[in-house]
Amino acid sequence: MLDKDSIFVGTIKHKRRFPALHEFTYPMYMFALSLENLEQARLNNMLFAYDRCRVLSIKKQEHLGPADAAIYTKAEFFLKQQGISVLAKNMFILTTPRFMGYVFNPVNFIFCFDSSRNLIVVIVQINNTYDESHVYILPVPTPGNGEHISASCNVKKEFFVSPFNNLDGMYQFKFNIDRNHIEIIINLICDDKIKIHTMLKGDLIPYTLKNIAKTCLANLLYPLTIRFKIFYQAIKLKRKGLKYLLRPWHKSDMTIKKNHHKHDKP
Repeated sequence: MLDKDSIFVGTIKHKRRFPALHEFTYPMYMFALSLENLEQARLNNMLFAYDRCRVLSIKKQEHLGPADAAIYTKAEFFLKQQGISVLAKNMFILTTPRFMGYVFNPVNFIFCFDSSRNLIVVIVQINNTYDESHVYILPVPTPGNGEHISASCNVKKEFFVSPFNNLDGMYQFKFNIDRNHIEIIINLICDDKIKIHTMLKGDLIPYTLKNIAKTCLANLLYPLTIRFKIFYQAIKLKRKGLKYLLRPWHKSDMTIKKNHHKHDKP
């Protein structure tokens, strides 16, 4: 379970099974932080700050809409639409921080627990390269608790992420979490078959200044090179014969656009 501020250090694996086989694995890191501690500036130090300039930072305008409100306030707004109430101290965000003002953050998660530390809902924000985001609210069918959390949620795909995929299919999310490890699997299922398999897997290490510095040094070029690596993979897909699709107009209320969003004032 998530009950302490941590740094996630691991890999992201992406495998496309059809119409062309294609896969890659890259190292990655993310921060797993209590929203209460984050927003009360308890985690700020000489390397990291919330909504301030540091080597590493998290900006509230980049999460759940560009409104100048706390991430928790915006999360609460989305949850209330589902009839769910969660305290800030019971929310943990898993996200990639900015590095020297730059970030490539394709997906982040907010894990929401009840007062008994049962995982009851996961808020997933998926970002594309068109300055758009989409929020999926995933109620956990069987609330997970204890030392190990294992949960699975399905949701219809509603957001254009890759120019090589249309809006067909269903996402299957699988979460396996304990105090020291995280494994998140995202399967895109089309015609009852897994078309794309993505897995984030790694260890949770204590959130300390020493570990932040070590993580930065070990992944110094990651924030600056990952976008170029993604473009390189797109070129390889094009060479394998996949067609480049035009981005459709998103009509969902859960889609966030950089310059305009219905939820700007939660």
